[in-house]
Amino acid sequence: MTAADDVLEMKSLTNELADRLVGASAKLAARAGAVIKAIGGITENRALELLKGKARRVDGWEKDNARRRLAALRNRERIERENEHLAWLECEIARHRASGEELRGPLVDGLEHVLRAARGEAGAVAVSRADEPERAALK
Repeated sequence: MTAADDVLEMKSLTNELADRLVGASAKLAARAGAVIKAIGGITENRALELLKGKARRVDGWEKDNARRRLAALRNRERIERENEHLAWLECEIARHRASGEELRGPLVDGLEHVLRAARGEAGAVAVSRADEPERAALK
């Protein structure tokens, strides 16, 4: 990878970090501050160079820190999204139970089972993943 490629990759990483931490519409100084805190060990001028893609070179540790921090942010957002989906599912189950419709009973039981399995609660039957390659081959 050339130095120019490193600079472009770092520009992308730092801009994504800044977008996730302070938002895309934030002022450049706030975005630079977010990058400084995320990467650590860089100055404000260095953060601005990285954000704008004007740096002449990128140190490996800077890129490693940016990747690590970005991966942690993505993972946290994924977990939050999953928790929101589980909360929605729980609300839907409660709504269907409250409606008292008889036809929905077995379906709601299945949804409750899925919810317990997703949360790792007792009473949920473990799902075997041993046959997943075979299922993928059938698709």
